Amino acid sequence: SNSFCTLLAMKLNFVNNAAQRLATKRSIPTPQLEAVIEYGAPAKRAQAVKKVIEAAPTLTQHKETHQLILTLTNAVDSTKRCELLYALRRKIKDMCGNRFGNIVLQRLIETLPPTQVREIAEDLREEACDIARHPFGNRVIQKLAAHTEGGDIIASAIRDDFAMLAQHATAQHAVASLVANVAGDLTSLCDETLVASLVAMPESAVLTALASSPRVPEDLQTRCHAAILDKLETLISEGHQHFAIVAAIETVNPEALNAWSSVIAPNAREMCKAKGMCAVLAALVRRLSGKPREQLVVAALQAFDDAKEAACHPYGSIVLREALCPGNVALPKKMLSQLAAAAAELVSNPTGVVVAQRLVMLRDSHSKNVVQVVQSQLNQLAPHPAGTHAVQAALDHTDDQELVQAMAAGILEGTLELCRDQHGTFAVQKALAVANEAAIASVCSLLETHAKELAFDPKASFTVAAVLLAAKRLGLKDSLKVVMDQLKPEVTRLATKPWVGKVVLDAMFQVASPALKDAIRDVIFLKCEMFLSHVPDGSAAPQRRSRSASTDARPKRHFKEARE
Repeated sequence: SNSFCTLLAMKLNFVNNAAQRLATKRSIPTPQLEAVIEYGAPAKRAQAVKKVIEAAPTLTQHKETHQLILTLTNAVDSTKRCELLYALRRKIKDMCGNRFGNIVLQRLIETLPPTQVREIAEDLREEACDIARHPFGNRVIQKLAAHTEGGDIIASAIRDDFAMLAQHATAQHAVASLVANVAGDLTSLCDETLVASLVAMPESAVLTALASSPRVPEDLQTRCHAAILDKLETLISEGHQHFAIVAAIETVNPEALNAWSSVIAPNAREMCKAKGMCAVLAALVRRLSGKPREQLVVAALQAFDDAKEAACHPYGSIVLREALCPGNVALPKKMLSQLAAAAAELVSNPTGVVVAQRLVMLRDSHSKNVVQVVQSQLNQLAPHPAGTHAVQAALDHTDDQELVQAMAAGILEGTLELCRDQHGTFAVQKALAVANEAAIASVCSLLETHAKELAFDPKASFTVAAVLLAAKRLGLKDSLKVVMDQLKPEVTRLATKPWVGKVVLDAMFQVASPALKDAIRDVIFLKCEMFLSHVPDGSAAPQRRSRSASTDARPKRHFKEARE
């Protein structure tokens, strides 16, 4: 309606005045505006989209409103996205340096047609080096570097400063993205002096990219591998460059692995307890096979009294997990038995539980030990911060289907309590993914009187969504209808509840018929349109309080005094 559009225009024009916007804090009802744009048919929402695009230069810069632009970018077609870009054209450089603007610009680079991405790259060409050094702008350059249209332009723009940027604490990430995605003649700038300088840094994203990217010429990559290998002993003792070392180990030729192994193996025991170097050790375990692999693992785990201690150690467990790769176990039987015997302690330990998960995935006699422990302590483990992961692994990787159904049913009996729990909700979601028709139908009955309340709970909302999807998957039409009937009257609240409501609403759209989807969209659009048509324009006395308005009375007082 005309009145709606006029009032909406006033609201967005009002927000363009930054001082007033900050004084009134959350004066724009963004959830309702987002819902109009996301769920309205293109013809109906056209005015709202137009007004938001006009106000975009202001809206992109602020925490409260940048999400509105992200929603619009996802909801509209490429023509409207191009309009949005041209509305923002003069602000593109400012957006690179803004905490929220850079996020919007990254989304535009992902979604715009190639020609427009090229235009963005051209706009930033002159200041690419400065932007690459900025903590937010750096992310935009990375995104352009990974794009087929923007990468070449950015690469030519930073060519003269390549060596300096490659060693800069922030800009190195943008350079690494260019090396990984564009490579081309950039790699010709990597002479031995630069490679040596990169190796001397504590960590280098550029060296990591040079050591692993398939786009880097083979001779340069081999030189980087040789430079790292030459300093490997020193790097291990200092704990430096573990990302680059891992990248080199993963890409080096199999025949060259022995040279790396001969340096790492004597230090395995110390590396197993070191933060970065445990990842290097795990990478080598991943590449080796047969007897050398098992010998390396045994040598590394000598740093601990027994396998259980290694499993519960934050760094030792990383090596142990790699040795427990299904189909390629590199642990002696004695150690496997120690782990299986300690299952009760592992499943409730935040580090040990990951090793317990690996044991379950082996699907052998040791797995059965862990699954039995999980089954016997099911009610205690499901809401436990660590135990919930063991429960999920047992449901996922147990061959005995009767046992799986028994465990799933046991968890689903406590759905109403568990789904509100930060950890319990994950166990419930996994149980819903594997449970049979009878168990899902009983959960739907449980939700008959609780679905509304749970849909707005930050943890339980995921369970409600999982129930809808499970009932649809198993063809339980009656059970699905029971839950959907509870949720249908709440669709507008769900659409305007930031992220929590959207979880359930997205699931409703996945299970609804085409006619119901259209009906839900219409209801959301009409109710939000009505709400927005009652939003005061900032000069008239407020007729209706915005749900998202600040509870602070000072802005009201401020404007009252201004009017008098």
